[in-house]
Amino acid sequence: MRLEQCLSEMLQCDRRSALLERQLSDYGMLLPDYAKEMEAGQVSVLDYIGILRSKIQLERELQLLQTNLFPEVPFPRITLIADAGQQPVDRMMITVTKPLESAVKKVQGTTVVKSSTSRGSCVIDVYFQWGLDIQALKAQVESRVNEIRAFLPAGTVISTEVMNQSLFPVYGFTLESRENTSIALRDVGNLLVRPMFSQVDGISNVVVRGGKAKEFVVKPDVAKMSALGITPAQVKTAFVQSNFVSDNGNLADYSRLYLSLTDARIEGLEELQEMVIRNDGKRLVRLGDFAEVEVQEQQEFLKINANGRDAVLVDLVKQEGVDLMAFAKAVERKAGQIRSQLPEGYVLEPYYNQSAFVGDSIHGVLRTLCEGLFLRLW
Repeated sequence: MRLEQCLSEMLQCDRRSALLERQLSDYGMLLPDYAKEMEAGQVSVLDYIGILRSKIQLERELQLLQTNLFPEVPFPRITLIADAGQQPVDRMMITVTKPLESAVKKVQGTTVVKSSTSRGSCVIDVYFQWGLDIQALKAQVESRVNEIRAFLPAGTVISTEVMNQSLFPVYGFTLESRENTSIALRDVGNLLVRPMFSQVDGISNVVVRGGKAKEFVVKPDVAKMSALGITPAQVKTAFVQSNFVSDNGNLADYSRLYLSLTDARIEGLEELQEMVIRNDGKRLVRLGDFAEVEVQEQQEFLKINANGRDAVLVDLVKQEGVDLMAFAKAVERKAGQIRSQLPEGYVLEPYYNQSAFVGDSIHGVLRTLCEGLFLRLW
């Protein structure tokens, strides 16, 4: 009985999908005729808008029938993520978490507010009553947060997101290399892989995680600084006043307009060592005269491995309402293009594909139905 019911529901879904496609095709042929008759004054604008609205509703209904692993079910939850640098946990709780909780509780329809606080960051989940417009609630939450933003610590960054299934990755890749460093892996992931995946139709976000960032470390010698009369404040001032690009204005000459720039960027280790810290007319004191400058990997608190070695993860998030199967095919085509452009020694391999679960589920259901029908007839 359950087998027959399942088969009947699948047949009804196929028939409904075919009917919607035929109706959309009819609307596609009908709309140009209505447009011509409207220009001739034979049909009112309201009639044309009514036909167009019906076509849009059918397209939306057909989209909802498309294959997906998780249905697009909006639920009343908004998440706030606040980042305040390296504030201690107790200070973060008093200056950021509690004010934000008090602000979001003023939004009408709020039922539960949950928060978690760590060093320099906090996450606040706001739950609302069912049946409310979640986008309007998001605007109200952002308005309440803006009211207290001036009372939060300077430099606090707050992001607000409406929670739904589209916020989670549906496709993931690993970028690996046996020959290159973690710094190079991260650079390739951000500068090559991420921009190319951003070209896929229906993509919402490309998240690159892992690898290491390069940083210059300055280790001053206290004895040499004292002998040269250099203070830490002078070193800090020298860094602030360098490594910039500034325009000096335009210069017109010989019927041309020239833009004058001052380029004080530091592009390497040697240039950093030769940076002038003090020039009193008697002697130039450079950074390398009293400090040791090294290139190191920035300290990371998240370690990612793939196949036993360091790797970079590239996670793809699709837009809400986009067909998962079509999106996965477009991602696979783009991944082939990326592999052909990767430098030698880099390997891009998938580690997660949500559409594979959908395909396996469909084939499993069809195989079960066929086996059940065969056994019943036999």
